[in-house]
Amino acid sequence: MAWVVRFQRIKAVRAERTITVRALIGSGVPRPDRIIGRVIEALARARLFSNGAVLLGTAAYQTYGGVLGVRLSRAFSRPAEHDEGRSARIALRAADQIPDLFAALRGIDPSFASFASPADVVGTTRFRNASHLQIHVHVASELAILVDDAVQSIVLHGPGIPVKVPAPERWVVNTLLGQGWCINGTDDPNQAFARAAELIEALSMVGREHALARAFDAAWDCALKWNVDLRASVQHLPSPARTILEAHAGIREASSTPSKPRQASDV
Repeated sequence: MAWVVRFQRIKAVRAERTITVRALIGSGVPRPDRIIGRVIEALARARLFSNGAVLLGTAAYQTYGGVLGVRLSRAFSRPAEHDEGRSARIALRAADQIPDLFAALRGIDPSFASFASPADVVGTTRFRNASHLQIHVHVASELAILVDDAVQSIVLHGPGIPVKVPAPERWVVNTLLGQGWCINGTDDPNQAFARAAELIEALSMVGREHALARAFDAAWDCALKWNVDLRASVQHLPSPARTILEAHAGIREASSTPSKPRQASDV
């Protein structure tokens, strides 16, 4: 029967992909831990990524080696040591997708429940299970500079999970705009800037400096709106990454935030 043949073909493809994923993991390519992988797989099965959701945090960063075709540091692909517990972060297309996400979480662990924190910002929802695994959910409209032009990637879990992640150049500018907390899954500025620097060097290595320039152009209005001095942020990067940015006129210009126009009340 046709459906039997189709099922056998799907099963064979899944087995082949699983072998490939295991080989990549065996070669040192980073992957999420098992429970984070299960969460991401559940969200993918709920069709959240195919409907505009974007994976954030360490799990997203771990996929950039595949996106760029380079080997990234395993040290920077691990969660910061001081972070409490494990967590995953995702940006949803709209808030009305939160019930679907919650149902997917409950499908793998009924102990998941929503909870609030005084540190939460507008547009953020959190879920936590009995083992203190936290899922941070953001609404994409609050993170446009980050999630616009998201790219396809694969999380190394099971047969490989297709997801969307922020374009690496947008990860960089988002960190420099001071929003690293929402993508890195850590409040550690050292790790946030180390990841940004590694991506800058990787983008340069594969000849995508033009993508960095475009991303910095997109960050221009945000820098003015949020009163962020991108030039000062760039100074927190290691010298090789700064040199790459300063070598490109568009990036250098965009990293110099002009002073705010004087208001009538200032005269």
